[in-house]
Amino acid sequence: MCQLMEKKDCNNDVLITFTANKMETPPIINEMVEKLLANLERISDTMEVKRIFISQPMKDLPAEEIKRVRTKAEELIIEENPDYEIEFIDSYFEEFLVDETANVNIPLLYLSKSLEKLASADIAVFVNDYYSSRGCKIEYDAATAYGIQTVTIKVV
Repeated sequence: MCQLMEKKDCNNDVLITFTANKMETPPIINEMVEKLLANLERISDTMEVKRIFISQPMKDLPAEEIKRVRTKAEELIIEENPDYEIEFIDSYFEEFLVDETANVNIPLLYLSKSLEKLASADIAVFVNDYYSSRGCKIEYDAATAYGIQTVTIKVV
């Protein structure tokens, strides 16, 4: 008799799969696998997913610097929150197609896309001198006005 056991996380991704012929598997192995699956279930049931939006000044900064600061911020957030499964919302738009012939305020268009992303966040993290950036200040005001938890961090 073959048995398939698997445990999925909150995103329905398979964490572990075990296939065995029960007739040939020693009972101690079956017990260990059952305990492991029970522990995985307990851990995934208690680990809460947090969706994180990162706001940082970007005006006049090269893409490499924006990415460096964002990566450092992500590392710090993960390090400081070991009890949570962290999901970062991609709010950095490297390539954003804008009709160059349209009469559009491009920074405002980028801000509107960021606010759309912010709407799905559990926590908004504001990095470095966010208060010196018009867009970051608006994102901060929106987050606080609409009940999204805010955190400020300094990244060097």
